[in-house]
Amino acid sequence: MKNKSSFLHQVAANYIVGNDIEAELSGERIQLEVFQNLLDTSKKLRESLYKENSLDEVLELANQKKIYTKKFQDLTGIEWKL
Repeated sequence: MKNKSSFLHQVAANYIVGNDIEAELSGERIQLEVFQNLLDTSKKLRESLYKENSLDEVLELANQKKIYTKKFQDLTGIEWKL
């Protein structure tokens, strides 16, 4: 599980900062959907912080990320660190 966690964190970190990634992921459909939502929200939050968007927008994205993080952890048992 540790290797899978490390791999997912590497993929996520690269995606969030805008790097091209090529990775094949497997898992239940709901796990993959929640993972994608978590990555998309994390990337939007990072971009929002760099663009110095309004506090309300940043807080909304942070709240969404928190929700997706909890769902991801509940579905996979992987502690999310990003």
